Amino acid sequence: MIESPMTCYDVIFPLALGPLTYRCPEHLTGSIEPGMIVTAPLRKRITQGIILRRNDNPPDSPLKEFIEPSGTIISRPLLRLIPWMADYYIASEGMVLKQTLPPELFEKTAMHRQRKAAGHVTPDLPGLTDSLLLPLLEALQEKKFSPFLFHALSTAQEYSVARAVAEKTENVIILLPEISQADLIYQSLYEILPERVCLLHSGLSKGRRSATIDGIISGKHDIVIGTRHALFAPLKKVSCIMVLQEHSSFYKMEDGIRYHMRDVAVKRGFLEKAVVLLSSVTPSVDSYYNALTDKYGFIRPEGLHPRPKISVVDMRYCKKATPAISKTAANLAGSRLGIGKNVMLLVNRKGYATLLCRECEQTVLCPDCAIAMVMHKESKLLKCHYCGRGMEIPLQCSRCRSVALDPVGSGTERVQEDIGKVLKIPAIRFDKDVITKRSDLLKILRDITDSPPNLLIGTKLLTTHLTLLHRFSLAVIMNSDASTNFPDFRASEKAFAELASILGHIDPDGDLLIQTRAPGNQLVRYFRDDNYRGFVHEELEMRKALSFPPFTRMIEITISGRTDLAEKIVKGLQKTAHAIEVLGPVVSQSRHGRRQMSVFLKSADRKALNRAARSVMDSYGTDQETQVRVDVDPA
Repeated sequence: MIESPMTCYDVIFPLALGPLTYRCPEHLTGSIEPGMIVTAPLRKRITQGIILRRNDNPPDSPLKEFIEPSGTIISRPLLRLIPWMADYYIASEGMVLKQTLPPELFEKTAMHRQRKAAGHVTPDLPGLTDSLLLPLLEALQEKKFSPFLFHALSTAQEYSVARAVAEKTENVIILLPEISQADLIYQSLYEILPERVCLLHSGLSKGRRSATIDGIISGKHDIVIGTRHALFAPLKKVSCIMVLQEHSSFYKMEDGIRYHMRDVAVKRGFLEKAVVLLSSVTPSVDSYYNALTDKYGFIRPEGLHPRPKISVVDMRYCKKATPAISKTAANLAGSRLGIGKNVMLLVNRKGYATLLCRECEQTVLCPDCAIAMVMHKESKLLKCHYCGRGMEIPLQCSRCRSVALDPVGSGTERVQEDIGKVLKIPAIRFDKDVITKRSDLLKILRDITDSPPNLLIGTKLLTTHLTLLHRFSLAVIMNSDASTNFPDFRASEKAFAELASILGHIDPDGDLLIQTRAPGNQLVRYFRDDNYRGFVHEELEMRKALSFPPFTRMIEITISGRTDLAEKIVKGLQKTAHAIEVLGPVVSQSRHGRRQMSVFLKSADRKALNRAARSVMDSYGTDQETQVRVDVDPA
């Protein structure tokens, strides 16, 4: 211990801690700067952290010295991003560091085998006009923060723009929501820029990620493609950040600090004085609003693009091949499979069906969540798809003891069984019950491209793993109404994006069938007419009238453990937070089976929201019997 520190610095570690102050060894005075990775004693071990800033007013208590720096330096803009995220998302700098920067910065792993990049199939990408790229290239020349929203005609056009910009620019980050998509655009750029481009995501081995980080730090790689880790790549300078499919829910973190990658990407672009390009076929309503209000530059290609035929089937009156499949869908699927084409049927639920008592009309509910349990015929179990609870299929109703329990509705198992009987063709099921390891996933994805015809029955999981290489002649949305019936003001926006994503995998001469009991729904109407702009304007009018984002900001506070605190928190906020609307508490069940309560704070004043949420964390965040989680800008 040293009693009278001289030159001191605050150090952050990838742990749930704030900055800790250390003394600089005398022989290093004058050579230490913020951003350096150093080794320091912490509790009873030696660990690595990052110099955050110089501390000219250190505490009076004895301080430890940090040890020699490793030689790696994080750039000032990337370093400044950490305290900004800690403040905005109400977290410690240490948790931000743990959840963002690649861990290989601190712990290197040797790479044993290099995966060859050659021999992969890449998609044909559409050509681009000079006028489309001109605003981006001009902004890159100015070397200042310039955010743009690109409302693309297709995902392939997004890839074309990303490839063209990367070819003409140094120090580029390209973000995608899924690993398979990142792999695809990496292969496309590797063909022309093999030394400059690198891949960074959680699907890589630790050794390969370590080698990639070394290549970025040394300057060998200046085009970084990937998912979450790529946003925090330790480039010395960033000229352009591109967020493809910026609407995707995969950009919103679900565990730990619930930050939104799109928003953090914009902030890093601001700190780097870089161009930020957000692109999507269906941009988020928030980003579209920023473009309409000139906060972002807006790029929208003109002209028509080939589009599959979209048909709406009214399930109230149409002839049915099975309870969940219309005659139209079954006949069209049979004809497309007959000529060697791929077909997919999208179902909103895995399993077989729910169980309904015909005597008392009671659905079998989860004892923990009070949510309808789903029968899984293959495993002979009832499962709750929310908390994961399972039980044997009952022989009689728990309420009236009747044995008249019938399966109602259709999950993936039942649709697979029914369509197989109708078409006399085996169907492939694609859900979490059958995709248990990566090899299962890769085999199905290979079969789609290499061995048609295939009849796929899948949940939304299927579409998230598809790339531009996976093509279908027909897609059938089995129950489109389910997507818009969630208690979420963004439900229609998300449903539109899902429909557009499915449409993007259908051949131009193919068909998309939407089975619905509400054919007059505005979502269906706007989608069929290819009028996303009109849909967004109507959404904005509704949200403005109800004071929802983007016209206000929201924070969700979730309390589990001592849920009696929720009422206390609500009353306290109602008394002190006068500029804030407090909604709730809402009782729910966590995915771990614990009862929890959520409180929503809403205000146009972001700083007032932040103060209110921090007051809750300061008062109850350290309670041993309670877990308090804050979700800023819940999506």
